[in-house]
Amino acid sequence: MKNHFIYSYFGNKRQEVEHIYNNINLDGINTIIEPFCGSCSLSYYIWSQNKDKDYKYILNDLDYKLIGLLRLIKEGKCKELEDGLNDIRQEILKYENDMIKAKEIYINYIKNNGLKGYLLSYKCYRIRPALFPNKDFKRHFNDKKINLSTCPIVEFLTTANIELYNEDGNKIIEKYDNDKTFIFLDPPYIASCNNFYSNDNNDNTGNIYEMITNKGLNNFKSKILICHENNWLFKILFRDYLEGETEYNKKYQYTTPKKGKKDTSHICVKNYKI
Repeated sequence: MKNHFIYSYFGNKRQEVEHIYNNINLDGINTIIEPFCGSCSLSYYIWSQNKDKDYKYILNDLDYKLIGLLRLIKEGKCKELEDGLNDIRQEILKYENDMIKAKEIYINYIKNNGLKGYLLSYKCYRIRPALFPNKDFKRHFNDKKINLSTCPIVEFLTTANIELYNEDGNKIIEKYDNDKTFIFLDPPYIASCNNFYSNDNNDNTGNIYEMITNKGLNNFKSKILICHENNWLFKILFRDYLEGETEYNKKYQYTTPKKGKKDTSHICVKNYKI
């Protein structure tokens, strides 16, 4: 699937979303839930393939800025975000021969402009406050206007039946665990380079594995699918659910660009049959 989101999102499942979709059983389901929604790639893909169905989408993430951004778009304020982003890009572009001043404006905007600053920092991700390279300057700060309204995720957020939350993923699972829900779990991977993220309140997302393994995947009322790197610890924790599942190759970028890309394998486990 082509990039559907408003910026490049690390951990985005768009490259494997079709494989995941082929492992889904939505019979009897009326609600799609992503407790760790990120770029909402699976929910978006389900919606794009089932526009004739009135599914409800529950999207949750511990990143309050991400959820705040999604809420603004859902409320129809995409143009406001878009204008702010283009205005600051034009201002910074005036200083293409003065990287010190350009960097100062960039950093101050990110610090002092809330969700607009958050969006700028991710839209121009490779230009970080500590790394403001000339080679990327013209690519991010140019005369071409950014039109966020054309991003596929915008239509999804403004037309689908969606509820957005900024809570602990475990609470979302417990609240909506019933036989009418499908829950897609894509939490930070255990024993991996993107392990155990936490929010500003030090809420740790790693406790999702403790909760699921203690209860047992088959003891949930909802249909649950987990997508994960097929590493040694995951194989131990979910060994009872691996039979019949097929791993697939995955290559992804490290969060530190200099490390390049990692070759690994992913797998889907679930508590239902397809």
